[in-house]
Amino acid sequence: MNKIKKGFTLIELIIVMAIFSILLLATMALTRPVSRMFSKTSLQEKTYSYANNIQEYLQGALEYSDSLYVYTSDKIDKDPITDVAGGLILTPNQNGTVDSSEVAAIAEKFRKDHYNGVISYNGTSENPVKGIIYVIRLVNTASDPNHKQGQITRSMFKFENNQPIPTSTTFTEEDMLNPAFFDAKDSAYSFSYALGSDVLVNVPNPNGENDTYKALKKDYSNDTTGLSATNVGISIVLDKDKTHSGYVDVSVNGSSGAFTYRAFKSPVAVQIANLPLTNINFRTKAEGTTTSYGVKRYKRVNGNITLQSTAECGPGFASFANNTTDFNNDIYFVFAYPDELV
Repeated sequence: MNKIKKGFTLIELIIVMAIFSILLLATMALTRPVSRMFSKTSLQEKTYSYANNIQEYLQGALEYSDSLYVYTSDKIDKDPITDVAGGLILTPNQNGTVDSSEVAAIAEKFRKDHYNGVISYNGTSENPVKGIIYVIRLVNTASDPNHKQGQITRSMFKFENNQPIPTSTTFTEEDMLNPAFFDAKDSAYSFSYALGSDVLVNVPNPNGENDTYKALKKDYSNDTTGLSATNVGISIVLDKDKTHSGYVDVSVNGSSGAFTYRAFKSPVAVQIANLPLTNINFRTKAEGTTTSYGVKRYKRVNGNITLQSTAECGPGFASFANNTTDFNNDIYFVFAYPDELV
């Protein structure tokens, strides 16, 4: 007797496919948060690794500086550069970028504020003081053809006490971060720097999409950076998009007027690099003041050798930076080391 083989009916197949579809959607719904969590964790690990290297470099460069000046590129390009007594060093050309003459001018300001007329004196003989002034730049702009966004550069200016640093001087701007930060296969990250310590907060979506965007709290609310000699911090923001298309600059009109904040598309993370200024803060504490002054050194006045006054030795710490966060500004540190003065 022949057996009749019977298969699934069309309705049964439809029911089975529907069940599989529901199970597939449920699985995807469960794995998507895990995938996002993994992506975020991976970014945080990278953030810590990269930011830790950046923090170690900046701490090593600045901690034992003799004195420190902080600038943002908009201030260098717009404000007249004068010495501590108000003498004009350079009128910037205000072309929207910081030119080599303007970088040399802030180095000259530092020299004139701290070392003009200073001598080295051992009790019997004297010599002009010589040394090196360093300018470190944190590159925030993606438009620089010579240095990638997120790179840190260093320029050096050799000086002698009474010899001005010409604004026409030539210098090399050397990259300090390993190219692997930007060129490695797994380095799909953009770096952005902000003065001061800050945290990320959720902000409105600027593109009308279903993505999550975050911004630095002080940038979003247009608060001041809170920068001081005892509180020098850098907020290092990493977002997972090395093409620099993972953020949007949003213009708003708040109670304090129009301003712009940067909205970063998730995943994004921030790491704080705190920069202890050991030499500068130790002097301030020892002098029992709240204002940081530079080191008092010998000088010759009317044939007599004497120490500089407080006003003559220049500020130990001074900020000429924009007091609110603007990621379209590069950040500059100008300083020298006491043990390199001869």
